[in-house]
Amino acid sequence: MEKPVMILLISAVILSIQGNIYSQEESLNEKNLKISSLLQQGKFEEAIIVAEEAIKFAEKKYGPEHNAVANSVFNLAYVYFNQGNFDKAESLYKRFLYMWENINGPDHSGTTQCLNNLGWLYFQQENFAAAESLFNRELIVKEKIYGPDHPEVAGAINNVALACAKLGKITDLEHLYSRALEINEKVHPQGHPEIVNSLNQLAIVYYFQEKYDKAEPLYRQVLENREKTYGPDYSGLVCTLENLAVICRKNGNEDEAREFEERAKKIRSQNEKE
Repeated sequence: MEKPVMILLISAVILSIQGNIYSQEESLNEKNLKISSLLQQGKFEEAIIVAEEAIKFAEKKYGPEHNAVANSVFNLAYVYFNQGNFDKAESLYKRFLYMWENINGPDHSGTTQCLNNLGWLYFQQENFAAAESLFNRELIVKEKIYGPDHPEVAGAINNVALACAKLGKITDLEHLYSRALEINEKVHPQGHPEIVNSLNQLAIVYYFQEKYDKAEPLYRQVLENREKTYGPDYSGLVCTLENLAVICRKNGNEDEAREFEERAKKIRSQNEKE
C-alpha cells in the first residue's frame, strides 16, 4: 500500500502557531530559528538545550499559561521525536495539548497538529489502536474547523485509514477511502495526485475484499492518470501494471493480464539499463 512520506504528515518545520506571538519577541524567535537550524544539521543535543532555554524564557516573559510557552513545549517535543526519544516526546506533546486546549479551546488548528504528531509517534511505536484514536480526534476537530469537504479533512481521513489498515479493519477502509476520494474529487481538478492516490488506495481495498470487478476500473483510472502525468515508460507504472494484471486474471481476462505483465517487464528492463 502506498503511503505518504511520514515527515510530511508529522510536520516538516518547527511549529509556530499564531506566528504573531513571536513577531514582537526577537530573542524567542531567534531561539526557534536556531532550533530549526540545529535539527537540520542533526545536532539534537544542542537543539534540546536551546529548546529548553526557549521554554524558560517564554515562561519568564509571559507566565506559565501562554501560547508562547505552549509553542516552545511543542518545539522541544518535536526535537525529541526526531531524535527518536519517543517517551520524552510523548510526555511533552501531552503537556502541549493540555496547555493549548486550556488556552485556546479544543477546536483549534494547533490542537490538530499535536494530535497528528502524537498519532504518528504511536504509529511508529506500532501502537496502532492509540494512533487510530488520535487520528480520529484530529479528523473530528478538522471537520469542525474546515467543514466536511476540505483537503485537510481528506488528509486526516487518510491518517485514520493507515491506522485501520494496520489493525486489519478492511470494512472501515472501504468507507474511509471512498469518502477521501469523494472529497478530493470535489476540491481538486481531474487527475490531481490526491485523487489518483485515493483511487489507488480504494482499489487495493477492493482487491483484499475480493471485489475484483470494482477494483479493475479504479486501477485503470490510476494507470491512465499516471501515464498522462509521467509518460508511458515511467518506472512508477510497474506496480500499477502488475496489479492490473492480477486483477484482470482474477476477472478472467488472461490476454490483457499478459499484456500488462509484458509492459511492466519492459519498463523495468528499460530502467535497469539506465
